[in-house]
Amino acid sequence: MELRDLPLDGDLTWAELCRHGLGVSEIRQLLNSGELVRLARDAYLPGHVLDAAPDRFARARLLHRRTTAALVNQFDGRAAASHTSAAVLHELPLWRASLDDVHLTRVADRNSRHRSGAVLHRQIPDQPLQNVDGVLAVGIADAIVGVGLLDRSPHGIDMLIAADHALRQQLVTRGELDEATTRHRGFRGMSRVHQLAFAEPLHESAGETRLGLATRLLGLASTPQVEHIIDGVQYRVDRQLDDWPVVLEMDGLAKYGADPLEQRRALEAQKVREEALRSIGLVFVRMLWGQLGNLPLLRRRIHAAIDECRARVA
Repeated sequence: MELRDLPLDGDLTWAELCRHGLGVSEIRQLLNSGELVRLARDAYLPGHVLDAAPDRFARARLLHRRTTAALVNQFDGRAAASHTSAAVLHELPLWRASLDDVHLTRVADRNSRHRSGAVLHRQIPDQPLQNVDGVLAVGIADAIVGVGLLDRSPHGIDMLIAADHALRQQLVTRGELDEATTRHRGFRGMSRVHQLAFAEPLHESAGETRLGLATRLLGLASTPQVEHIIDGVQYRVDRQLDDWPVVLEMDGLAKYGADPLEQRRALEAQKVREEALRSIGLVFVRMLWGQLGNLPLLRRRIHAAIDECRARVA
């Protein structure tokens, strides 16, 4: 019996594996080799399901999603996916959020518990629940707040990335985020959750969210997605300073896709666009993803651009 021949409409139990002709020693060997993955107590998944993920990040999210579903279903309606686990189920983007533990919230009592691989949080009164592909989970607003409560960064960057995406896609409203924040009042980590006041639906990527946070930490007033019309053509820039004609943009080939021809055409269009914007006096500051955490570097580049603007005026 090959693992690829097993039905994959759900997780497999030990008894089902045995029923399909696998012996105890074979099952243990498959687990040791990674060809079979243990999701939870008596819940297993063939490893090739995870191998279909395009990269290690997608694989980690898929494994977390399947593990979350297995655990929620074992609680049989007594617990729902929450925090980062609910964010993964809702397909919200995350950056550095840990996927080591599955987070569940009780729906029937107020006890909490932490066991290997899973954290069971106490019930939150009046917390909306919904079915996400057959898995009980808290709503998107409460999932975002939960991400903020667990976020390791002081400014809740993963929470902001998820919130910006949800607001942009109209999956959640600011009112719903405020209600979810109120429901979690008194929890440890609320200082990060209050950063939701800076969530911005105009941010079109995690990079733009990080760029907005960086300019805010530098004390620079700026606006995302500023539009300029040049010779009848409309152009938008990622971010622009309010007090100076300085444009801040994310750089890198990843934003143009993996196809080389697509990348070349996009870069050519980008060059035409930038030449048009420079023709009206805009000065560009470009940052790579890996540079966004380097605030001194960003400060130097922005102030050099401001000095260039001053020299033009002089």
